[in-house]
Amino acid sequence: MKKFNFINSITTKYKYIILAVILISLPFAYYFSQQKHFYHVSIFFEKGDESIVNYNTFLEKYGNDEAIVVVFKNDDIFTTESIETIKRICKRVERLKGVQKVISITELEEAVGDKDSITFKKIIKEQRLTRDELLETKERLLNHKWVKGFLISKDTTTTAIVIELIPLADIVKRDTVDEIKKITQEIAGAKTKLHFTGVPLIEIEMNELSKKDKNTFVPITGLLIFIIVLCLLRSLTLAILCQINLMFIFIFSVGLFVGTGETFNIVTSIIGPILLAISIADSIHFLSHYREDYLNNGGNHTKSVKNAIKYVWLPCFFTSITTAIGFLSFFSSSIIPVKILGIYTAIGVIFAFIFTVVFLPSMLMISAKRPPLKKEHQNKIKNNRDKEGIFEKNLHRLAIFTTKYYKSIGLFAIILFVLFVMGVTKINFESDSKNYLHKTNQLRTDIEFTESNMGGLIPFILLIKANSPDIDFTHSKSLKLLDNIQHRMLGEIDIFSNAFSITDYFKEIHKAFNADNEKYYKIPETQKEIQDYYELGDPEVIDRIISPDFMEARISFQSFWCTNQDVERAEKHITTYLNKILGDNFSFISTGLAILYISMENNLVETQSKSLIFATILISIFMFFVCKTISLTIIAMIANLFPILLILGFMGWYGIPLDVTTIMIASVTIGIAVDDTIHLLTWIRRNIESGESLSSSIIMSFHDVGKPIAITSFVLFCGFFILILGNLKPTQSFGVLTALAMILALIGDLILLPALLLIFKPKFKK
Repeated sequence: MKKFNFINSITTKYKYIILAVILISLPFAYYFSQQKHFYHVSIFFEKGDESIVNYNTFLEKYGNDEAIVVVFKNDDIFTTESIETIKRICKRVERLKGVQKVISITELEEAVGDKDSITFKKIIKEQRLTRDELLETKERLLNHKWVKGFLISKDTTTTAIVIELIPLADIVKRDTVDEIKKITQEIAGAKTKLHFTGVPLIEIEMNELSKKDKNTFVPITGLLIFIIVLCLLRSLTLAILCQINLMFIFIFSVGLFVGTGETFNIVTSIIGPILLAISIADSIHFLSHYREDYLNNGGNHTKSVKNAIKYVWLPCFFTSITTAIGFLSFFSSSIIPVKILGIYTAIGVIFAFIFTVVFLPSMLMISAKRPPLKKEHQNKIKNNRDKEGIFEKNLHRLAIFTTKYYKSIGLFAIILFVLFVMGVTKINFESDSKNYLHKTNQLRTDIEFTESNMGGLIPFILLIKANSPDIDFTHSKSLKLLDNIQHRMLGEIDIFSNAFSITDYFKEIHKAFNADNEKYYKIPETQKEIQDYYELGDPEVIDRIISPDFMEARISFQSFWCTNQDVERAEKHITTYLNKILGDNFSFISTGLAILYISMENNLVETQSKSLIFATILISIFMFFVCKTISLTIIAMIANLFPILLILGFMGWYGIPLDVTTIMIASVTIGIAVDDTIHLLTWIRRNIESGESLSSSIIMSFHDVGKPIAITSFVLFCGFFILILGNLKPTQSFGVLTALAMILALIGDLILLPALLLIFKPKFKK
């Protein structure tokens, strides 16, 4: 009994335990109330990641690259009414705090030569235009080299207002965007259909949807768990105590998460339902054992609490550790939100174990005078065992089937293995934020409308750096090289819709200096002319496209939203071409959101492989301490890796990509799946030690622990399947696939594991 002295402490000091838990929970409850949400593509990268370092360096040099694009379509945008509407929108919006610059056809300036100087005048005058002036302005704009396809659609029925923002905090950015929408809709009127796009809107939408999902998942998961526990235990008191236990686990885990400075995003927002679904498993095993013991020992409440702790704490400890290992495997991930989710969910799992073997029994002891299963209900409950026996009889039939046809089960498993391995080879990876939104989402609809009418929205930045001042971008030859790269890549890469660089700007100025003669729309030949143009040009434009020392120039391509494979092919094409023509004189860097998405995909691949290998190795080591022999450990791990193979193969065959959430399925599944394996093997060993054969021990273990295993798997299935209510496709995919994995893991434990045990007959050591 000395081994279980802590049990006596729990059952005698339960009031102090409850008081201590309540007092300790107060600071956690405070931080729990301070939850925040934040989404930006940068959260997915470690600080030292080369891609994010290059991107941040680019932003520091050339300013913020975030812009909101407002697009609307009319039969003819060159009407007095349309022009005046655009003017009013631009004037109102550019006065907003947080707006850096507004670009539109009404704000567009052109270079005008004036003897030895250049002035910049708006193409569209401030005054209301006459009909003749409208026609003249239309012609000038349509003849502008880069306006068409950027600010005006090729069919001239659609126009864009580009609103560049200064770097803003998340809340301020959201308020600024809301104000921009309000102003533009108010001025444009109800008859004009506006389309709002841009990276800031993606960030805000992701933030709002993940927040909405989190606030939906937790209460629904909690209610579902309450109903299942109530039906299982047939005691309102036990169901309420279980719910209180879950509430404290949740407050402690989320409070710690927030208190350490973490914020929720599209990945970490699923911590809540995951934690609730996983945490209930220990509670179900404890309360199920308490209930059975209470009915069998004549209603001795205290003894039943002690026995429940005694027989459940060790297997629950092992299952908690293996589940925590599954999540801790994400510690090696280079995708920060995945790493954070892994760490804090693992901590939450440990909280769940401690609360279940200490706090839940303490609360149960409060009801010592009025036990949750009153004596007057015992006969009723025993009489209901015939109804409960339906489930147990089916488990018994399954046990008989498994032990009788174990060879056929093994052969069928081999066939499935080959089939689904082929599916694994077909898996794709996805890190495109637009594809996280449903096709019916208004923002996604606006993006697709804008791309089909105006062109690409995703910045693909190419920075060309001269390695010597002798060839910097005050030299005509260097600018011509830059111009050649820009136009060649624009012509050869179909995902680019338009581009802009210093060469476009200087060609306009050079043309203006030469009486607006079209043949002078080219790069100046002399260094003096170029240096003069740098002096005469608008600093707001030049500072955004050339470095102050003229050693580095920027080409901004606008890319369509497309697959990462398309972007990667484009980046490789550019790299191959530049390596061929630049030699040692110039170096280059590709950056921008398009490149970040490629880097994210590479990180997804690395995370998937690292986390699964890490989890498999650590859990195998830990399973060895449970199984005691290498052969039994291998058999147990095969049974638990099998459902992962089926899920990944299913994803490959059906074209479901791995993304920032679905990459976690494999490690989460193996971490949770081994829980039921541990419980089943523990009871098989106990039955073998009592003198039963392996086949009989398996059948008896189905009766001993089959029902709690099936119930916890069902709860996990429901807990994860709740995520299908999410507004983001990765969250939905993660929920549905992980829920399916829980059922496959149950099948692996109740069918494949017994079959493997009977085929290989490993030794069970005490």
